[in-house]
Amino acid sequence: MVFRSKVDLFFVSLLSSGLLLLSVPTILPTIIGNPPLGAIIVLLASFIFCGLFILWIPFTITYTISDSHLIVKGGPFKSTIPINKITKISATSNIFSGHRILSSRDALEVFNKTTFSGSVKISPKNKHSFLHELQQRFPEIEVDSKIVREKP
Repeated sequence: MVFRSKVDLFFVSLLSSGLLLLSVPTILPTIIGNPPLGAIIVLLASFIFCGLFILWIPFTITYTISDSHLIVKGGPFKSTIPINKITKISATSNIFSGHRILSSRDALEVFNKTTFSGSVKISPKNKHSFLHELQQRFPEIEVDSKIVREKP
């Protein structure tokens, strides 16, 4: 089963700000100076490439639950976690540290025995269905009581 990532306003604002900051050093030299056409083409191509790469990652995030694995994918990044190696899932809003493939502050931290940092932060759109699917495959996964109390 495939779950899409939740995208919140905070993340869209953060992404927009980053793209705006990226555009300033790219577009400003073409406005202020009189650069050669080749330089303008290189700057704009660089901006377009970087901008599309930045947008590719968060808007293609998926969380796929197979019979034996949780596959977390966003852009060129992918983590495959055996479901039987997941130890705990807890709620988190700390999206600025650790291994994360998400696009919302309303996130889950999946603790496991296989990823480098021992956990990965994700933000499935429908958390309760996501957790239900995981627990059907491996009921031993401990789920934080804070998540269980939330309304779907």
